[in-house]
Amino acid sequence: MELYLKITYLSNFLLSYDIVVFIIIESINMNNLNSLKKIADKSSILYIEQDKTLQSKIGNHLKQIFTNVYQAYDGLDGMQQYIKNKPSIVILDLSLKKTDAIELIVDIQEIDENLNIIVTGIDNDNYKLLQTLDMGLSEIILKPLNLNKLNFIIKNILIKIAPKKQPKVQLKPQIKPIPKIIEKPIIKKTVEPKKEKPQIKPIPKVDINCFGELKKLVKNKIQIEFTNTYKGILIQNIGTVENCTDNMFQIKVSQTQMVSAKYQKFIILKLSNINKYIYAIVLKTNIKDKIITLVKPKFIDFKPRNKLFNRVVVDKSFKTNIFLNNTIKEFEVKYISYTSTVLFIDNSNINVKVDDKLDLTLGFDIGSPSSIIKEKKFTKIFSKAKVIRVDPYQNGINIVVLLDVQKAGQNTFKKYLQQREMEIIHEFKNRLRV
Repeated sequence: MELYLKITYLSNFLLSYDIVVFIIIESINMNNLNSLKKIADKSSILYIEQDKTLQSKIGNHLKQIFTNVYQAYDGLDGMQQYIKNKPSIVILDLSLKKTDAIELIVDIQEIDENLNIIVTGIDNDNYKLLQTLDMGLSEIILKPLNLNKLNFIIKNILIKIAPKKQPKVQLKPQIKPIPKIIEKPIIKKTVEPKKEKPQIKPIPKVDINCFGELKKLVKNKIQIEFTNTYKGILIQNIGTVENCTDNMFQIKVSQTQMVSAKYQKFIILKLSNINKYIYAIVLKTNIKDKIITLVKPKFIDFKPRNKLFNRVVVDKSFKTNIFLNNTIKEFEVKYISYTSTVLFIDNSNINVKVDDKLDLTLGFDIGSPSSIIKEKKFTKIFSKAKVIRVDPYQNGINIVVLLDVQKAGQNTFKKYLQQREMEIIHEFKNRLRV
């Protein structure tokens, strides 16, 4: 009987303990949600996910934070909801019906390039590719979703987009003017000429040996960031330096970095520990082991481009004519962005110099807005341009110009760049499958 009473007492105690713990956890979670709700204030969110169970679970969770929660079950509906409601944040899944998720991201960013987009997905080729591409996403989350992690990401975004309060400016008390001014005789002081300080000669920068730094990375097994571009699309991944001799070194990288480095024939390494970048030439690639052998490393001044200024390689349809010296000349376009382009002409006798103003005609094939019509139509737009650099190149010259596309052609030009970016991404995905 006594043993029964002890067991009963213990089980009741444990049950009450579980209830208390549960209440405490629920209280903490509610406190977190309430603090998030205060930060969210007038912000809104759009959740695009085809899984109805997830839509219900995550949707209900988001409704505890945001006053306005919009939900869509496919990419087409998601785009329509975004255009209609203009939410502050978008959460979308990589597996969507009716519209490719990456294309949807590009479409949304065309309207608002600064929008905070969170992408969810399972660990597949598309997920790995999206981790590689620099698409200006706020976060990429692997499924199954962790609500605490999602809350943390949302909180950081809300803090970032919250309007900053201007500090109150305290008005200084007005000083009453002195009624009488006593004039004193002006005494001229002899000002001694200032002695010039001796100029300090700058200390010459120490030339750090690349191979010495690379050997340190091998020894300490430090992970570093590698950068390439594939036809203008930025590819970045983390990897390691596996081996280093006095004249070559080997790195282990992801498949995406391997493909882009093989295409570009060089790679850029970011050494965060000394805040420097190394440029090295690809000697050979081992696709099976994902090893790249590199030679001739050197330190370079490297600044990653702003996404707005990312240049893509044009397709074969692209034509550029310039009205120059009362004649129309056709130039080859190497790279182009919304704000600039690199032109080449096989004639070094062309008289073009920095600050020259040019009139350009840009022609290209543009796809139909309808998904049913697959044909492309050749379109021309016009742009003013200012020359900012002229470089001799092989048997001709490269000319870098800033573009000022006429208003009538701006949307068409944006659509071409978006179309070209998607073509390059699909081409890159096909190379990964080979």
